[in-house]
Amino acid sequence: MERRDYLELMTGQIRCKKMCPVIAKEVEDHIEDQKQVFMAEGMKEEEAEKAPLSEEEELEQFIDSIQPKKKNNPSDIIPREKTLTDDEKKLFTYFVKVPGMREQLISALCDVQMAAADKTSKTGNVIVMGGKETGKTRLIASLIPAICKELNLPASKVAYVFADQLNEMDITKVIGKLSGGFLVIENANQLTQETVDILDKAMEFRTDGLTVIIEDEKIGMRKLIARFPKFAKKFTSMINIPVFTNDELVNFARVYTKENGYKIDQMGMLALYNLIGVNQKEDQPMNIGAVKEMLDAAMAKSQGGLLKFNKKKRVDRDGFTVLYEKDFAK
Repeated sequence: MERRDYLELMTGQIRCKKMCPVIAKEVEDHIEDQKQVFMAEGMKEEEAEKAPLSEEEELEQFIDSIQPKKKNNPSDIIPREKTLTDDEKKLFTYFVKVPGMREQLISALCDVQMAAADKTSKTGNVIVMGGKETGKTRLIASLIPAICKELNLPASKVAYVFADQLNEMDITKVIGKLSGGFLVIENANQLTQETVDILDKAMEFRTDGLTVIIEDEKIGMRKLIARFPKFAKKFTSMINIPVFTNDELVNFARVYTKENGYKIDQMGMLALYNLIGVNQKEDQPMNIGAVKEMLDAAMAKSQGGLLKFNKKKRVDRDGFTVLYEKDFAK
């Protein structure tokens, strides 16, 4: 077989077409080097030209060694255990004690892991929905680093954008810039038909596993799914944040105050329970946003009282500023 014919046959079998010229040059140099060796050993040029091409096994091994290896073969993925790690429990500390949330989080992480082998965004995308001020953005902010750790991504590009803003953007450029990262679309029901059509199509092509997360209140998300069922099928996991009970809201309060360097004493906790109960309404249940406002007000009020109190009484031995019953009084 002539050298040119051999190179054409060989490069025609390479999966990564962008690498063909590079690989062909490497192989041709290899053939030429071997030809010179044969000629130095006394072989005629015509015989020396054809001899390396008969070294089929050696060349096949060489080609295999320089071809890019295929990564993330679905059959190579070991499914994660159906439990949250200690690090994930810390990330989702506001939500893990809420009935049903742990299972939803595990399901979403498993789904994203299994979709990682496909370098498009056809699957593995996430819907996050819940009532107003139920912590949707907070949950997403915890979900992204959990996914990064799950997929061993050292860092990732992330963009939060409201749907009405995305409607005015060049979707193709947005997807290109965020390749391999995360696109979070808030108030997703505001997406227009045109935006959804372009986004839906872009997610079919290579995005290096871009994860799209859409967020909205339950009513808005149901409307979006009904309007764009084909697009919605790309979102293969859903996290539905329920209405929080009083106990769950108080648990949030414990975590939130600790994150900000505060701790609520026993009487202060009773005052908070009472405050939540008084404001709890059937048609407008209390949520994380409302409790956060109560806590922010109490922390601000405590700072005003530092001068009146002995500072040792305000700061416990662990260095936390203590919130008392009076800090929750109006």
